[in-house]
Amino acid sequence: MTIHSHPQGSNSIATPTGVPPIVAGVTSSGIDPYEEFREYSPLKALGYTTGCNGGLRRNRQRLLRCAYRVDLKVVLDPEEYLKSGAEDWGLPESGCRLARVFRQVACQVNRADHGGWHDCARHLREDLRYLIDEICPDHDWSWRSELWFQGVSL
Repeated sequence: MTIHSHPQGSNSIATPTGVPPIVAGVTSSGIDPYEEFREYSPLKALGYTTGCNGGLRRNRQRLLRCAYRVDLKVVLDPEEYLKSGAEDWGLPESGCRLARVFRQVACQVNRADHGGWHDCARHLREDLRYLIDEICPDHDWSWRSELWFQGVSL
């Protein structure tokens, strides 16, 4: 995900100095959400961006649906597949894949909030709501606890 709406006009993804960690601790699954966050993820490799250059909601959400449903090994070239860490994202339409997509977006909400990237944070919240309403109901998976652990409010 690329953040393009930094208040000073920077096109940088870099986290501003002094941004607190998302969570001190680990999720119920024993995973530290900061460790799981990747600057270059399968979402980024597929073209998912937010903020002033993030595009239309339907296009962002189509990319999220794609990241959840497709075989990443087929749609990403081998270099992008390895660079993005896609091998750890599980099978298409699995609970593991949903959790990875969801956590990547949720982690970015917190970073955008603390960085002052308001357009980006708004887009990410819209996209989390989409995941919650459209994809999470298919799984017995606690997205509420993920939001709580990540410190994200919708």
